[in-house]
Amino acid sequence: MSQATSDKAFNTSELGPPNITDMRKVTSDKIWVRRPGRDPLSFTREELQNKDVKDLDDLKKLLLIRFGYDPERTPTDCIAVRHPKEDNLRASTPITELFNDDKSALEVTISEDRNGSN
Repeated sequence: MSQATSDKAFNTSELGPPNITDMRKVTSDKIWVRRPGRDPLSFTREELQNKDVKDLDDLKKLLLIRFGYDPERTPTDCIAVRHPKEDNLRASTPITELFNDDKSALEVTISEDRNGSN
């Protein structure tokens, strides 16, 4: 009985892979993004820290600027950012979970142009 209890407590088959960020992202020092029909571009960890980018919502504001939109006139809800393999990005997703490489660039789409520039 002691053995059965021990097996139950330490049954490694019940343990799934750890629920942590993909290690490739952790070792990268850039966040790569891609808009349809355009080459990917990246933001370095240093650039993001200097601009006080903490989460996906902050990154969206930076993306609007990078793509020539006025962040004062264009709300962040008109920009969609998707991970190519995951569909669970939230505005509050920490920036530390988004570091990647150019092969797994975040997919960026911007809805109707609201301020006449792109």
